Amino acid sequence: MGFHIFSKTLKDMKWALVGWGVAFALYGVMMVAIYPVFLGEGGESGTEGIEGFWETMPDAMKKMFGEFEDMMTPHGFLQMEFLKFLGIALSIFAVTQCAKLLAGEEEERTIDLLMAQPVKRWRIATEKYLAVVGGLLLILLFIGGSMEIAAALTEGFVSDPGDLLLEVLDAAPACMVFGGMAFLGSAISGRRKAAMGIGIMLAGFTWLVNLIAPIVEKFADAQKATIFYYFENNSPMAGTLEPIYYGVAIPLVILLFASALSAYNCCVARLSFSGISFK
Repeated sequence: MGFHIFSKTLKDMKWALVGWGVAFALYGVMMVAIYPVFLGEGGESGTEGIEGFWETMPDAMKKMFGEFEDMMTPHGFLQMEFLKFLGIALSIFAVTQCAKLLAGEEEERTIDLLMAQPVKRWRIATEKYLAVVGGLLLILLFIGGSMEIAAALTEGFVSDPGDLLLEVLDAAPACMVFGGMAFLGSAISGRRKAAMGIGIMLAGFTWLVNLIAPIVEKFADAQKATIFYYFENNSPMAGTLEPIYYGVAIPLVILLFASALSAYNCCVARLSFSGISFK
């Protein structure tokens, strides 16, 4: 069968890929173009630049976004206006897609037809999962590539070639942690909404903990238990790489995927809608 399941799953996601990719590419390009305006290099902007903007922010907001000097750099500005939201947004994409990979087939009663094909269950699950990983990478490549082009055309935005692309691609491990949680939930429960709800709830909760920890001391220790904390502190663009980010995120993604495969292979009774003997 080749990689028919992989290509079919990717094809089924095409409009989601286009929608997420175009929306965030436009948002990212806009932020790149706006940076020189806030910095005071964009002509008549109607503001006093980023320094004036910073002074108008409440103290609590300043603690959330770090030091003023960081805001003066392209990376600091993008971190405040774009990257903080990219990770959680595409985590939701990964969750919604992974939650329906297996549970969607079960709920629609199409999985028995799929299982009737001469292919093992672990391969079906693997190809579907890899299609989501591939789709996420395509979105990130499109966003990062668009921002690279915008940066090259924007006077006053200084970054090394490829840095923006790497910065955006760096979100993939964090996003797939939550995608893996939804995939595991889908394999165990066979319910798309349950798997989606668990994944989105965990992603949203950990993102909020990381966001408000600088202003709520009770969350200071909990912040270091969130994947978003390590994602935000790992920056190819700023040259501050945190090996612990990859050391935690990648093994966790692999563990969740392996657990989902194991759970899926054990659910023969639930999957036997038509009395088919699955491999």
